[in-house]
Amino acid sequence: MRGAAGVRPLADEAEVFVYLRPLPPEAERLSFEIASLVAVSADGTEVPLQLRTRVVARARGERERLLAWGRLPPGRYTGLAVHVAKATLAGDEGPANLIVPAAPAEATLPFTAGRGTATVLSASFRYPASVEQTFQFEPSLFLALPERTIPDNVALCANAGQANVSLLDRRARRVTAVLPTGASPRAVAIDAAARRAYVAVAEDDEVKVVDLASGATLARVHLAPGDRPWDLTLPAGGRALVVANSGSNTVSFVDLATLTEVQRVPTGDAPSALLADRAGRRAYVLDRRGNAITVVDLANRAAAATVATDPEPLRAAVDAAGRRLYVVHAGSAYLTVLSLPDLAPAGRVFVGLGATTVLVDSRTDLIYVGRGDAPRLDVYDPSSLAPLTSVDLPAPASLLAIDDAENTLWAVLPDARTVAVVDLTSRELLATVDVGDAPAALALTGARP
Repeated sequence: MRGAAGVRPLADEAEVFVYLRPLPPEAERLSFEIASLVAVSADGTEVPLQLRTRVVARARGERERLLAWGRLPPGRYTGLAVHVAKATLAGDEGPANLIVPAAPAEATLPFTAGRGTATVLSASFRYPASVEQTFQFEPSLFLALPERTIPDNVALCANAGQANVSLLDRRARRVTAVLPTGASPRAVAIDAAARRAYVAVAEDDEVKVVDLASGATLARVHLAPGDRPWDLTLPAGGRALVVANSGSNTVSFVDLATLTEVQRVPTGDAPSALLADRAGRRAYVLDRRGNAITVVDLANRAAAATVATDPEPLRAAVDAAGRRLYVVHAGSAYLTVLSLPDLAPAGRVFVGLGATTVLVDSRTDLIYVGRGDAPRLDVYDPSSLAPLTSVDLPAPASLLAIDDAENTLWAVLPDARTVAVVDLTSRELLATVDVGDAPAALALTGARP
């Protein structure tokens, strides 16, 4: 069984992810191309890694980048070896070629690659030790293991195409760990009080329970064969996890104490997104192929109503007062507005075909809408529903969340395999963080409700 992008889940092998820290300011004139990067085992065996960043150069908005990743046999490793193809140094008369060594340069850091686990290595480029006055270049990398992120600072990104979850430090805005999952993790939710995360693993028909402090797997909640859990949520004040099963057209209630399924509710065709209201009374299940929303009474664990929508409802958001529900669709150019609790039509807003996500900032009630063909978010006024402004992004967004303490907006950018962080006051891009293939979900501790 493979993930969405063809990467099989990690089994008997180990995995390593090498992140390159931002280059120092003195390296602004340097550029070099990496030919290969290998992990070196204790017995001298070299295991090639897949390069994600081949050309290294300091650029505007310098950020940490995923340099390489790969699968390797479990065991002891002494570090990495990097082979450079070419290097240049910019000057007044143009770039000058540097002399690169024929042999790879070694970066030493003993680490153990455990079976079924992933190791994150942080590489820092040391400019003075790499560039000599004689126009010789030999890359000098300092390797370190990132400090473990405390649970209160965690952000999680589920990578459906790489069978893992990237664990980010939301304050430092960098990846500090990678948690292997089963095939096609599609959704993730955080229980901050219990310091746990729940990951919907679609192709394995299960929900994986992860300890946020250690990253260890605590349990696996097995659902019915063919359920294909596609989204999940932890309603406010509830004692059950709610899971939307796209394969069986159902919603499961999983008791948080026993970690067993205790109730199942039928929905429409292909429930693909799930939203609980802020009071924890209702859940809105978006039935993508059914062109409808199934409303679930969370207290009674039963379907309460069904309302028709435009074709292929994708994402929904509720305003701060709980009086409006906003819905974007894959098959419609309009944002639908429904009044709550009666679900009566309350407006339609033209947002353009290809909308992928919608989010309401509960502090301002501003409505953020993303489209799959535009590297920006359009911002709408909650009273007039008129467009106000836009927020530029490096690539189109598929999912949004807000860090309440930092007042930052986090956006999943699947085409770029990154997560972007934007300051909500200035609307300036603060950071982009490389994650895995086909990022499909995002959860933050301290997310704005």
